[in-house]
Amino acid sequence: MSLLYPDGEKFTEAVTPYTHEPLTGSAVTVRIMVEVEILGFRTRAMVDTGGVYLLCSPGLASVIDFSDEERLGEERLDLPRFGSVEMDLYRIPVAILPEEGAVPYFEVTACVPRDPERYGDEEPYVILGYHCCLERTPIAVDPSKGLFHFGSPEEPLI
Repeated sequence: MSLLYPDGEKFTEAVTPYTHEPLTGSAVTVRIMVEVEILGFRTRAMVDTGGVYLLCSPGLASVIDFSDEERLGEERLDLPRFGSVEMDLYRIPVAILPEEGAVPYFEVTACVPRDPERYGDEEPYVILGYHCCLERTPIAVDPSKGLFHFGSPEEPLI
C-alpha cells in the first residue's frame, strides 16, 4: 500500500505495523516501535523524529560486531541513565522491515558506545533518529490503523 502525492507520484513504497510500547522494560512512556535489521541482527527500534543518528544502546553494541564497518569518527552524547558516553560513529546499512512492499536498505550514521561492557547488562535497543538517519526517507504514521509508511531514501547520507 503506497501513499501518493497529489500528482500521483509515490510518497512511500512500503508499510509495516507499529506498536506503542516502552523503549525498555523499565520505561514508562510508550513510543512508536518498528522492526528493523541492522548488520543481520533483527530487533525493534524506536522512531524519534527529534533525535540524531541511529543510536545503539550499550546492550546492543555488545551483541552486534561493528568492527568491519566504516568508522567515521567519534562523539560524546548524553544518554538517559548512562550520562555522558563516548561513542564511535559508523556508516552502516539498516532496513525497516515491511509487511508490504520492498525492503529498502539505506545507509545511516550509527552511534555506538565505545565501551559497552562498562554500562552493565541492560535490554538492547535501537533509536532511529531523524538527523543523519531518517531525514532523507519519506515517512508517515497512520494511527487509526497502526501503520508506519516509509520509502527509500532520496540519496545516501554522508
